[in-house]
Amino acid sequence: MNIGKGLRPIIVIVFFLLLIPVTFYIKIPYTINTNGVLLPVMEWRLEKSFDGTIVNTLKDNRTNTIPKFSATEFQRGDHVEFRKFPEINQRGKITAGDTIGKIHSHLEYFKLLELKGNLEEQMRMKQITLTGETPERIAAAYQQMILAQTEYETEKKLWERTQSLYEENVIALQEYELAQNSYNIKKQQINIARANYEVLTSGAKREEVERVEAVIGAINEQIENVNQRLDAFFITSPISGTVSSGIRNTTSNETLMRVIQNQQMVLLMPVEVYNLDYVTDGMAVIIDNIGNSISGNIIHIDDNIEHINQRQAVFVTAIFENPDGELRPNLKVNARIDYGNISLAQYLIRMSKNIYHN
Repeated sequence: MNIGKGLRPIIVIVFFLLLIPVTFYIKIPYTINTNGVLLPVMEWRLEKSFDGTIVNTLKDNRTNTIPKFSATEFQRGDHVEFRKFPEINQRGKITAGDTIGKIHSHLEYFKLLELKGNLEEQMRMKQITLTGETPERIAAAYQQMILAQTEYETEKKLWERTQSLYEENVIALQEYELAQNSYNIKKQQINIARANYEVLTSGAKREEVERVEAVIGAINEQIENVNQRLDAFFITSPISGTVSSGIRNTTSNETLMRVIQNQQMVLLMPVEVYNLDYVTDGMAVIIDNIGNSISGNIIHIDDNIEHINQRQAVFVTAIFENPDGELRPNLKVNARIDYGNISLAQYLIRMSKNIYHN
């Protein structure tokens, strides 16, 4: 009996010594459980800030980068509108390069009108300077200038009154714009009449012609710049995708348009630091809690440490094919990173590490 009792510890030790090699041959599947949020692979957003600036942003959620960004500023007091083409809402689908709408700036259009009036004035002045006129023409030009001055002063008073009524919200914007347009026309007419009279009384000079030609060239450049700016107000989508009505605003800006590219979706998920040794690019990721399992692959592991619920973690990005639109933006899901099969010994070591950190 005493001999048997002495052998028991030895037998136990031998058993465990024989068991240790076995643990390296037994394979067990190992997964890292986490959760995350689904995002479209690309999204384009058109926004309006509180000061009227139009912000155009293209974001790549695969790398959390912004490959395209622009901001268009407008003068203070300008009335800026975004007019989306109705067929965009009817189609729902967008192709890259499609024109989805335009921005209407009242001041920019009035500026173009004023420049064209100035150009007409300078062209007329050049013609008069080159040809010369008789005394009878000079007298007629003087009468035209006096008449234009009277009409301008009358129209100016009417416009100032209309402006006050508009600021008090008594009249509509359209009526205000018509009054302002009439005022601008009268202003141009008095400038033309005055220039006509001044040129007739001064006589033609080569220096004067050159000066007028320089002014004409400068005005044409300004008109070209305004036209280029107005052309930029036609908004085109940089990506193909679906018009999204979801807000998901991360700023205080007003969303005018959002297009998402959702044929593929990315999953942004935190992985605790102690598990990073077991996570590599290309590793399979499975989503289970959306009716059926969908598999994707890790494409990016961030370098920055984040603190989530007082725990250190790194965000990992996985990509999933989404041809049927089953995966939806902003959906929170449970996910597991599939490491594959590991030995029982490795499994026990990792489980002990999990227990220690939790």
